[in-house]
Amino acid sequence: MAATKITTTAVTNATATTMEKKKTTVLALPVEIMILILGSLPINDRKNTRLVSRQWYWYSSSPSIARGEKFVIRGGRNSADEISESIRQTNILRQSIEFSDLTIRDLSRKMWRVCNEVCHLIFRDCYFSSSDLQNVLFWCPKLRSIALNYGSPFDGFRAAKLARVLQSFADNGVERSEMRELSISVKDCMDTFVFGKIFEIFPNLRMIRVNGNSFANEVPAGEAISRTEIRLERLILLDHPFRFESLRYSGLTELDIPVTEAQSTGPRKEGFLHFLSSQSRLTVVKLEMKKVSCQAMVKETIFTVLRHQALRDFSVSSPAEVSFSSEDVERLITSVKKLRCLTLDVFISAEWLPPASPNMPAMIEELVLKNGSYEGENKIYSHLLVHCPSLKDLRFANPTALVLSEILETKQNLERLTLSAYPVIGGNAAATFAQQQFSMEKLSKLKTLKIQDPDKVLFTDDFVKRMIGETKIADVEIA
Repeated sequence: MAATKITTTAVTNATATTMEKKKTTVLALPVEIMILILGSLPINDRKNTRLVSRQWYWYSSSPSIARGEKFVIRGGRNSADEISESIRQTNILRQSIEFSDLTIRDLSRKMWRVCNEVCHLIFRDCYFSSSDLQNVLFWCPKLRSIALNYGSPFDGFRAAKLARVLQSFADNGVERSEMRELSISVKDCMDTFVFGKIFEIFPNLRMIRVNGNSFANEVPAGEAISRTEIRLERLILLDHPFRFESLRYSGLTELDIPVTEAQSTGPRKEGFLHFLSSQSRLTVVKLEMKKVSCQAMVKETIFTVLRHQALRDFSVSSPAEVSFSSEDVERLITSVKKLRCLTLDVFISAEWLPPASPNMPAMIEELVLKNGSYEGENKIYSHLLVHCPSLKDLRFANPTALVLSEILETKQNLERLTLSAYPVIGGNAAATFAQQQFSMEKLSKLKTLKIQDPDKVLFTDDFVKRMIGETKIADVEIA
């Protein structure tokens, strides 16, 4: 019995020692290390760690971790009073809060008063009054970004409401100098007057994204606003006709805008081209010119943008068929050499092409070309491919047999390739392609291949199977 008792005691002591070691291993870690470990976990795992104990809750809710998180509050689950109270009583307020499908007027003013440390607010499909927005902007002075987004601009925020709020702040000399990013959907026109007022109240704004109603009427800017220097870096406008180019910008680096037919004629054209040519710091430009039918305007706009030495990413789309001379082709090839990314969704035709100069390579790594025809008239894209030996990502729509052969034979550095096709007038392209022999064996670095041709215009199942052959590609997607 004694021996048995001693053995039992020994086992018990050993178990206790092991448990003590385990306990010491976890809890003896320095607080800073625990915070680093928990902060590196995915958000769902981190939420689970907060349920382990009170101590772990505080570790995983430290300010350094909570700063990178956001509250997401959706309508329909709780009443406005419950939402307001939960935010007011929270011990650790996240610097980012997202509201979805809520009537903001039901949220109490007291709630916004405790949000004075919030830096980022997102409102998705929420109903606002002008006083609601005024409360948000007034009681959250440290806001660095705010987004008022709607699924459709016809459900958006009225520009007149925004104008009242901005005018009220201006009348009382209130500025929000911390604000850096503004994204807003408006159901009427964000006219130039309101647009300029935004920069009076938010003088240090660096990015603005506006989604609005293209059928609204234009209101001219006031003289004082036209003289205001706008220190904006990123300007993103979706479907908007107002004269944004009439304001003074200093420091634009990213431009994503639609170009309307009104901007392609008369004084408006001169003003727009002057605006483009004066923005010497531009590195990213995306122009949606699908409402512009004037080919001269499309060509002039392309070369105006490509003149900027800092440009690295350029995208342009237009339904116009643009005719290039041989000098224009040489100018285009020379101008795009400095780019990293280029998207041409324009049908460019050329009667004669100069000899290709592969000894003068472009730095382009990402290239998107939409040919418009698979009958071979548009040989300029094949000419452009010769000058891009460093391509890693290529997306090509309606390639000719010549272009496809050029890609598969010479672009050994490709890592991602997307080939797409859509019906256009003329010829039986699928039958022509079926007679060709193509192989992807030389694309040894290719990791992703996407074939987008649901109507089997070019890439029939049998053709794709023969083209891929024995080539090993990690990610293949065929639609």
